[in-house]
Amino acid sequence: MTDPDWAVPQEVRRLAEASEEILRWIDRLTDRALQARPEVVERIRRDYQVRLRSADTRLAAQRPLLVEIVSEREAVQESLRAEMGAHASHLEEIELRHEVGEFSEAELKARRAPIERELADLGVRIEREKEMIAMLSGVIERTTAPEAEPAIDTEPVIEAEPEVHAAAEVDSASEVDPEPDVDPEAVADDGEPPSDAAGSEFADELDFLESLSLGETGPFDAVSAMLDEEERSDEGPN
Repeated sequence: MTDPDWAVPQEVRRLAEASEEILRWIDRLTDRALQARPEVVERIRRDYQVRLRSADTRLAAQRPLLVEIVSEREAVQESLRAEMGAHASHLEEIELRHEVGEFSEAELKARRAPIERELADLGVRIEREKEMIAMLSGVIERTTAPEAEPAIDTEPVIEAEPEVHAAAEVDSASEVDPEPDVDPEAVADDGEPPSDAAGSEFADELDFLESLSLGETGPFDAVSAMLDEEERSDEGPN
C-alpha cells in the first residue's frame, strides 16, 4: 500500500500543510485575544487571513486532483482497518487457545508478539491516512465556490377568489324569512291598515246617507222648513 505522503504532489502537500498551520495559529490567537490590545490582535488576524487566502487560492487550481486523492485515501483507510480487524481476530484466537490449555505461556508470547507489532504498525498507518484525508478535505471545503442563490420572483402573487356556487346562493336566500301577506285593499293611503276608529266613522256616514235616501226626517228637513217659513213671512200680504 502506498504512503499517503507520496500519494500527494509535493507542492500541493506543502501548501495544504501551510494552510493547516495558519488555521492553528488563528485558533491560538483567538484563545489569547484577551491578553493583548484589540488592534494588535486584529492586525495579526488580518495577516493570517491574507496568507491563508493566498495558499487556498493556489490550492483551488488543484481541487479536482485533491478530490481524487481523498477518494483513494479513504479506500486505503478502509482496507487497513479490515486488515487490522483480521489480525485482532487472530490474536484473540491465540489467547483463547492459551486459556483452554492448548498453548503454553511461552508459545503464547511467541505467537502473539508478531501480531501485536503488525497491529501497532497498522494503527500508525491508519492515523496518517486519517490526518491526510482531514487536511485535504478541509482544503476542498474552503476552496469550494458558494452555490448561487436561487432567483426570487418579485411578481406579486394574486390569489384566486373563491367561487360562489349557485346552490349556496339558493340556500342563503331560503334562510330569509318571507314578508307577511297583506291585503292591498285593507291598506290605507299611508301604507298602514285602517284602525277601528276609522271604521266606525265610515259606518256612521253610511247610516246618515241611508237615512236621507229613505226620507226620514232629519236635521236637513228642519232647516228647509225654517227657510220656507221665513220666505212666506217676508212676502206677507200684498
